[in-house]
Amino acid sequence: MRYVMTCAPTRAAPPKAARKKQKPAKYKRLFVVVFAMILVVCLLFFCLVRPTLAGIAQARVRAQGIREINGAIQSLVQQRADGFEMVHVLTTDQGKIAGLQADTARMNQLSTQAIAITQEKINQIKSQAIGIPLGALLGPSGPFAGVGPVIHISIMPAGAVAPPPASTRCATS
Repeated sequence: MRYVMTCAPTRAAPPKAARKKQKPAKYKRLFVVVFAMILVVCLLFFCLVRPTLAGIAQARVRAQGIREINGAIQSLVQQRADGFEMVHVLTTDQGKIAGLQADTARMNQLSTQAIAITQEKINQIKSQAIGIPLGALLGPSGPFAGVGPVIHISIMPAGAVAPPPASTRCATS
């Protein structure tokens, strides 16, 4: 008896042009690590930095708005000599003070004029660059709040001015 060994037929290797180069696994791991780091940085920005930055910018814009409102009221009071005649003193027949009555029409008129001037000034404000230390972005009350290089951002106020109308009040004695 004779034994003959045979091999199973093998497939021919594809031509060199049809072969795909497979990237080593270390490049795939590097890509995953870099992607994860970018994701962590983005999450830190949106969770820590963005709210702090928005709070600081909002405080600066609010301060600018208050300055504009105060300036508008001051200019209106300087223009009108009768600006303080908004409260009338009510007296009895004997001359005693019976109460105080506010002139709500005049108060609302002054308020409307102040709003118009303030809104005009706010609309004229262009974007402003403010500098925030890098440490403040990690939390305004943290230990690094005023430390680090200054980051410049642009802010621009948006919105409208609308105080509540004055109501009639009468004080009696």
